[in-house]
Amino acid sequence: MSEGVNDITHRISAKWARETATKIHGEKVSKEIKECDDAIKDAVKKNNFSTNIYRSFEALTIQDLKNRGFEVKQYDSQRDGSSLTISW
Repeated sequence: MSEGVNDITHRISAKWARETATKIHGEKVSKEIKECDDAIKDAVKKNNFSTNIYRSFEALTIQDLKNRGFEVKQYDSQRDGSSLTISW
């Protein structure tokens, strides 16, 4: 029998699934935070007090920004798509 879903010796556990999903989610949030930090740095260099990023972000990314004192507004529009405004 070939290896696959039905091979009893290669079944995955809920623990493995949870740990893998948490790791992937953490990596995604870390990348989003870096993207936001880079956008903030670019805006500061231009003497701006806010920046807009045109896509959606994870709730943990938004919470991280708020915890660091930024004002964060998320917009979702069928016409324009998702965006995030970060102000300081």
